[in-house]
Amino acid sequence: MSLELAEPPALEPVTLAGMKARLRFTHTDQDDRIQAVISASRRRVEAECGLALIEQRWIERHDSWHEGGRLSAFGTRFRLGLGPVIEVESVSITAADGTSEIWAASAYELVRDVRSAWLVTRPAGSFPTIGSPANGLEIRYRAGFGVEASAVPPDLCEAVAGLAEHLLLTPSREPEGVALPSPVSLLLAPWRRAGL
Repeated sequence: MSLELAEPPALEPVTLAGMKARLRFTHTDQDDRIQAVISASRRRVEAECGLALIEQRWIERHDSWHEGGRLSAFGTRFRLGLGPVIEVESVSITAADGTSEIWAASAYELVRDVRSAWLVTRPAGSFPTIGSPANGLEIRYRAGFGVEASAVPPDLCEAVAGLAEHLLLTPSREPEGVALPSPVSLLLAPWRRAGL
């Protein structure tokens, strides 16, 4: 599976002004750095939980429906890689001859909750055959809690702010490599997907 960000969020769940007030920073010479750390912290929180916080567009590609255990035991539900999903824009299947065809939206429905989303076949339907051995399935969708920061659950906003604060006060650290501070980890615990 691969996930490609097609359109990033238009804003962050934590504002520059809010972060500066939290840190009691009044100068402007570090604004670009603070904004970059907020963005990196949001991406880390999203990666930790398999979520998109603010609306963004993604392209998800798979070699088969069975890849990564995303297809349910009865073959009627396929779990998408990110949640929450706002809308599936298209599902494209590549045939053995290299041609691509859009799977009709009438053949499936999107079932979702605040953490996950599934493509579910309509009664008596089935998932189409993928003919290409590499990335033969492409799903384009919009994911996130909404277009405004106010749509993001407060505990996730606090996790982004807490991680950003930790990184800004420990400048030698990179967001991807640093262990999450305990308060941030506790905030994210209910949002993490259970592993099998």
